[in-house]
Order: sequence, then C-alpha cells, then structure tokens
Amino acid sequence: MDGETGRPVIGVRLGLSRVANDREGVMGIFTASNSQGEFHLENIPPGKYAIFVAPQQGIEARANAVDFEVTDQDVTGLLLRTFKGLTIIGTLVLDGAHDKSVMAKLEQLRLQVYVRDKSGNSPSWQESPVSADGSFRLGGLGPGHADFSLAQQDRRPPVNFKILRVEIDGVVQLRGVEIKAGEQTTGVKIIVGYGTGSIRGEVKLENGALPPGARVVVWIKKLGDSEQSFRNYHLDARGHFLIEGVAAGSYELNVNANVPRGRAPTAKQQIEVSDGTVTDVVVSLDLKSDPVQLPTP
Repeated sequence: MDGETGRPVIGVRLGLSRVANDREGVMGIFTASNSQGEFHLENIPPGKYAIFVAPQQGIEARANAVDFEVTDQDVTGLLLRTFKGLTIIGTLVLDGAHDKSVMAKLEQLRLQVYVRDKSGNSPSWQESPVSADGSFRLGGLGPGHADFSLAQQDRRPPVNFKILRVEIDGVVQLRGVEIKAGEQTTGVKIIVGYGTGSIRGEVKLENGALPPGARVVVWIKKLGDSEQSFRNYHLDARGHFLIEGVAAGSYELNVNANVPRGRAPTAKQQIEVSDGTVTDVVVSLDLKSDPVQLPTP
C-alpha cells in the first residue's frame, strides 16, 4: 500500500529473507504485487522471515521490512506501506583519454550502490544502467553511507573497469557518500579507470613455512594515490597470482602474510605496467623479517 495515498502499489518486486539470531539472510525467493497490490509466496518452510521491497529499476518506492513467522499454518494479512526513497544523481567519468569504443564498453555495465545504515535499519541497494553520457540516477534508497560498484550483466565484476574514486564538488569521498534523510544527493562524480595491462606474479617464501591458518594476500597501489586501487588477491597453491585490467602506470606491489596471533611479514616492490602487456614479477617474502607497517587492505 502507498503510505501517502493508501492505494495499492502495483508491480513492486518483493523478496524474502530468513531471520536467524536477529540477522537477515536474503533467500532466492521473489514475487511481485498484482493489480490489487497483493502478493503471494508458497511452500515456505517453518521459521522466522522478513518480507522486503527488492531493488527494481524505475521504482523508487521503499518500505520497511515486515517480520513474520511460519509455524504450522498459512500467514495472511501482511502489510507493507511504501514511501518515497532517497535518490543519488551523478555522472560516471572515464579517467584519462580514451576512444569511443571504451565508452561503448562502459555502457554495457551496470552501476550498483549499497547503502549501509548505522542505526540498525535494513540496508538498501539499487542499480542503474550506464547512459551514453555517463549520467545515472539511483532511487529508492535509505539513509546511510553509499558504496558503489560496477557489474556486468551477469552480475560479475568487470575485468577492465575499476572505480578509482568518488567525488562530490571535487572533494574525494573516502568513506562513501553520505545519504541524508529528506535530502536529494546530487553532483556525485564517479571516476572510472580502464586498463588492459596485467600483473602475473609469484611469491617465494624464505626462512620457514607459513603456520596453520596463515595466508598471503597481494594488492597494488598506484604511486601518488592515497588509497589502494584494487581488492586483495590470494595466491594459488603454487604461490602464483594474476591481477588483470590494470591501467598503465607505476605501482607499488604489496605482499602481506596474515599470521594468526603473530607477526605479519610484509614486502613491497615497485613495478611498471603497460597497456596490453603482462608484467611478470617475483617477490621474496622473508617470514623472519621485522614487519613493515602497511595500510590495512
């Protein structure tokens, strides 16, 4: 039901989440409201659940999730009252000079936003296609801190495109964009990097072996940037790793051994990456060396 007019809300996508230990876990069960605003879900096992309005392009209505419990009979009379969600309006901008074919590839992706609310309310999320001029509109959101990501049509992260930073009026938003209740967030600029270079590497352990439970992670940071540009990468069984979609430039390669209740040996190495080529690197990690304090990845 529309919380302002009291009229049925038609065609809203709804999802079901299982509630355990006061925490929600999204299930793969979805439905939509009919011409009377009604919805039905069948064959639900006993347990505690929450019904919520799922993200849907073009629909900016929100509703607080409604909890219910299935025991030994049907559950009826659930009511979700919708209200207008918050909106983020902005532009995606490619970093550096690129030909039109790169922008055409970017238009095949989707921009996703996830808003976490510190007050304990359910998080909100939404996605939008990338328009030809890079503009986007993300609606139906709740207040909180918004983090952005890019995804292919099959929801997998893209290889060649990476979000480098998010700005509002030229100010970098290091901890996400704050979405305030009652306000429309505009002027958001998302700078996207495009790269065709790769880093193929091997980490060689020296002076010992990793203890049980330890793992080695690798990440890179472009020289001159205050933040790391890529997610953590883990080694395979042979100690090898591959980082793809890296833009040309100078980078600092960081290797960190996460050791439970012990020292964290680290190593750094500066490397150069070129477009369309593979940079091979071998890094030695001394497990008995004094650790170097690195930014937490």
